[in-house]
Amino acid sequence: MKKTAIFIAISFIVQAQSIQIFCPEPDELVTETNVLIAASLFGLDNLSQEKIKVFVDQIERTRESIIDKDFITYIPIEMSPGTHTIKIIAGRDDGQRSYEKEWSFRVAGEDFKKPVLTYSGKITSGFQSEKSDNEELNMGNIGMRFSGTAFDWIKFKSNVKLSTEENPLLQARNRYFFNVEFGRILDISFGDTNPRLTRFLLDGKRVRGLEASLKFGFVNIQLIGGELNRSIQGGRSVNESYSISRTALEEGVGILTLTRKGYTFKQNLLAGRLSFGRGKYGQLGISVLKVRDDLKSIKREIDNASIELETNMFDSLGLSSGMYTYSDLLSYDSQNNLQITLDENNKWQGLAPQDNIVLSTDLGMYLDHKRIVLEGELALSLLNKNIWDGPLTLAELDTLLDDTTDNSIMDIDLGEIPIDPADIENIFIIGQGISPLVPIDINAFGDSATVDIVDAIFRMPSLAMRMRGKLNYFNNYVTIEMSRVGPEFNSLGNPYLLANNNEYSASDRIQLFKNRLMLTLMYLHQDNDILSNQSNVTTQKTMMTNATIIPGPTLPTFNISYKSIDRDNGVEELEEYETGGLIYYSDGRSRTNTTSLMLSTNYRFSIFKLDHNINATTVMLDKTDKYSDRTWDSTFVDPTLQARVFNLSVNTKYPFHLKTTVNVSTNSSEFSIGPKLALNSTATMKMLTIGLRGEYSGLFKEKLVMLGGVNYTKSVGLVDVTRMEINIGARVYFLDSVSINVITKMRTNKTASGTSTNLNTFANVSYLF
Repeated sequence: MKKTAIFIAISFIVQAQSIQIFCPEPDELVTETNVLIAASLFGLDNLSQEKIKVFVDQIERTRESIIDKDFITYIPIEMSPGTHTIKIIAGRDDGQRSYEKEWSFRVAGEDFKKPVLTYSGKITSGFQSEKSDNEELNMGNIGMRFSGTAFDWIKFKSNVKLSTEENPLLQARNRYFFNVEFGRILDISFGDTNPRLTRFLLDGKRVRGLEASLKFGFVNIQLIGGELNRSIQGGRSVNESYSISRTALEEGVGILTLTRKGYTFKQNLLAGRLSFGRGKYGQLGISVLKVRDDLKSIKREIDNASIELETNMFDSLGLSSGMYTYSDLLSYDSQNNLQITLDENNKWQGLAPQDNIVLSTDLGMYLDHKRIVLEGELALSLLNKNIWDGPLTLAELDTLLDDTTDNSIMDIDLGEIPIDPADIENIFIIGQGISPLVPIDINAFGDSATVDIVDAIFRMPSLAMRMRGKLNYFNNYVTIEMSRVGPEFNSLGNPYLLANNNEYSASDRIQLFKNRLMLTLMYLHQDNDILSNQSNVTTQKTMMTNATIIPGPTLPTFNISYKSIDRDNGVEELEEYETGGLIYYSDGRSRTNTTSLMLSTNYRFSIFKLDHNINATTVMLDKTDKYSDRTWDSTFVDPTLQARVFNLSVNTKYPFHLKTTVNVSTNSSEFSIGPKLALNSTATMKMLTIGLRGEYSGLFKEKLVMLGGVNYTKSVGLVDVTRMEINIGARVYFLDSVSINVITKMRTNKTASGTSTNLNTFANVSYLF
C-alpha cells in the first residue's frame, strides 16, 4: 500500500491547517481488499476530539475508528471492488467552521481495470542569497522528482537536481538519477547512485554511471559501473595549471620547462557481487571492486592557462617578467631563441594516478526468523599509488626488494612465475607504487621463520575482516561485533573507512514494561595493534549507558545517557634531547579520560486552552589527564576540558492560529590555550542565547502563514561576541499543489574589532502533481 513521503512531509514539516491524507491517496487504485484508511490531524488549532466523525461511503464509522489527538485510522473488515468515498469532519472548540476532508479511492476487482500508467511528482525551485560587508554569495537550484508504475509490474522513479554551484573546476554538484524495476527480477539505475556492495568495498559513495541488480532467487548478481570522480583539467588563473620547474640559458637559447598541476583524473569504477541464497536463511557473496584513474583524461596542454614569470629570467631574449598564457609562450618560442618544454607525466606536481583492486567474500546466516544473525566479511586490497610508468617487468621484479640480480624475489624463482606483470595490466598494474609492497610478513616463511603463519595471515597489512552476531530474545537485542582493518587496506570506493584499526564491541538493548523503559549498554574497544612490529599501541575504550523512560501519554518522558572514554597512546617514557649543551625532555605521553552525562526531558500538556511542549536538555563533559608529572616538558599543553551546556525550549499553540517557540541555552567551557607551565594557559568561554520564533496562519483562509523570530547571543571569555539575528518570512499555499516559502535573516556580529552585518534570503517553490 502506497504511503508517499510527499504527503508525510507536508503534514509534519509544512504543517498546513487542514486534514492531511496518509492513505489511500485520492484516486489511488488499491489492489488489496484489506484497506488501511489513515489521516493526520497534526497542527490543527482548537481541535475537539469529541467532535471528530469518520464516514465511509456515507456510513459513519467513528466508533470503529482509532482516533487520538494527531491521527485517525480505520481498517474496514472488507471492501468490495469499485469506488469508495471517505469523509472526515473535525469540529473545533472555538465554534469556528469545522475542518473537513473528503476524497475517493478505488479497490480493484474483476470488473475493474487498473490504468496502464500512473505517476506522481514534485518540482521544487530554490534560491539563496547571502550578503556580508564585503562579500556576496548567490546560489540557486531546481529539482524534480517523478515516480510511477506501468502495466502493474514496471516501477520507475527519477530525481534531477540542477545547481548554480555547478563548476567544471569542482566535482559535480548537479545530480541525475533514473531507476526502473521490472518486477522482482531486474532493477536498473542510471546517473548518480549511492550503491552498497559490502562495508569494505563500496558503502554508499556516489557513483555516476549504471547500477543493475539481477535477482533469480537463489543466485543474484549486482553490477556497478561508472565514475567516482570526473576529470578536472585545472583553472585558467595564474599558476593554477602550470608552474615552472626549470629555467636555463644554454648557448644563447632559453630553456623554460613547465610542469602540470591543479588537475584531477577521471576515476573509473567497475564492481560486482555474486551472491547465493535468497537471504531468508542465509547468503554467501563474492565481490570485486576495480578503480583506476584514466591517464588520458588530463590534457598536457591548456592554451589559455596563465603562467607568471616573476623575474626577467630571459631578459636578454626579450622575455620580461609578467603574466603569459601557455599559447603566448609557444608563440614566443617560435619567433625567438626560446625553447618551451613540458615535464614528463611522472614529474607532474599533481596527485599521481592510482590503480586499486579489492576482493571480498561475505557470509550471512539467519535463524529463527532472523532473531539470530551471524555475519562475516573478509576483504583483501592492492593499491598502486603511481601508475605513470606502467607495470614492472620480470627483470625489474628481480631487484625490487634488493640490488642482487639472482632471478628471484623472496626466495621465489622468477622463472617459475607463469605470468608476466605486463600480461595482467588490464586487471591490475603491478608497479613501484604498489601498496603493500609485500602483502604478508616474510618472516613467516623459511626454516628460520620467526612469525607464526596463521598470525601473519590475519595481520596482513592489506587485509580487512569483520564478524557480527545478533540475538533478539526476551526483550534483549544483543550485538557482538569484531572488525580489523589493516594499515594498508585501501578501497577507493570507500575512502572514509578508518584503516589501521581493531574494534571489538558488545551492546544490549533491553525493553521493559511494554517499552516504557528502554536501556542500552555498550562497550567498544579500539586499538592499532595489527602489525607484529607495532611499537606503541594506541587504545581507546568506550563505555556507554542510556535509559529512555516513557511513563505514559500524559506524563513527561526522560532520557539519561552516560559515556566514558579512556584513551592511551602507549607512550610510557619521555623523549630526551640535547640543545646547546642542555638536556630537555619532550612529553609525548597521552592518557586521558573523558566522561559525558546528558539528561533530557520532554513534556506535552495543555493549560488554559493552550497546548505546550517543553524540552529541556543538559550536557556535562569532563576530560582529564591521567598523568600528574607534567613538569618535565615546558611546552606540554594540558588536554583537560570542562564544558556545561543547557537548553530549554517551549513550544506553545494558541487558539487563534498562532504558534510560538521560546528557546534559552547556555554554554560554559574551560580549556587550555598554551603550555601548562605558562601563565594564562587556560581560557573560558561563556555563551547565552535567547530566541523567540512565531508562526501565524489566520490569514486568507489559512492560505498565508507569516513567520518571524529574533535571536540574541552574548559570548564572553576568550573572544567577546554579541550577535543579534532577526528573521521574517512567509509560506503561501495555492490550491493543494503549490507552495512558496520565503525567509530573510539579518545577522549583526559585534566584536572588539568592529561590527559586521550579514543578510541571508532563502526562497523555495514546490509543485506537486
